[in-house]
Amino acid sequence: MNEKFGGTAYVRKRSPRVAVDELTEIIQRRKLKAVIFIDEVLWVKNSWLEEFLDLYEREIRLPFSANFRFGPISENLIRKMASAGADTLIVATETADEKQRRELLNKAVANSLIIQICEWLNKYKIKFSINTFFGLPGDTLEQHFARIPFFHRLEATYIWTTFFQPYPKLKLTDAFNTQQVMPENIFFEKTLH
Repeated sequence: MNEKFGGTAYVRKRSPRVAVDELTEIIQRRKLKAVIFIDEVLWVKNSWLEEFLDLYEREIRLPFSANFRFGPISENLIRKMASAGADTLIVATETADEKQRRELLNKAVANSLIIQICEWLNKYKIKFSINTFFGLPGDTLEQHFARIPFFHRLEATYIWTTFFQPYPKLKLTDAFNTQQVMPENIFFEKTLH
């Protein structure tokens, strides 16, 4: 949106105290048995997560599901997630090919980090799903088969797969590799009205 309309990139998050207070009120009104956080990622800073988990465990302690955030994280924080009630996390691996993840998807996450995080999630019995794309520009069927051992090693509860869809205006859609494999006579602009 910033590229289209201008502006400054920023992230707004409620403080851990406000988030837990809001959850407490909703849980009391609705008699919830679990919480699903619908957000791109549950946390941005580990300090926020640590404070949130302490409050959540002490005051709420319901099973919860959320999207996992890649970045520096310790085994201790994964253990705290489990203790606070983390039931299921969604770990966006996207591909088993580090170069493809870094260069094509602009996501500098090493396979070694993904493996370590998944080992910790398994150790603390947090269920998790992982995902992978089929049909990224330049992919072959043979490459997908060659990547299966990586996903098997993660021992995920669930593997979600999806085909890459070149939606209009995505950077990946406009990338040279994507344009090379796009069918001729397909013009997105005509379908946007």
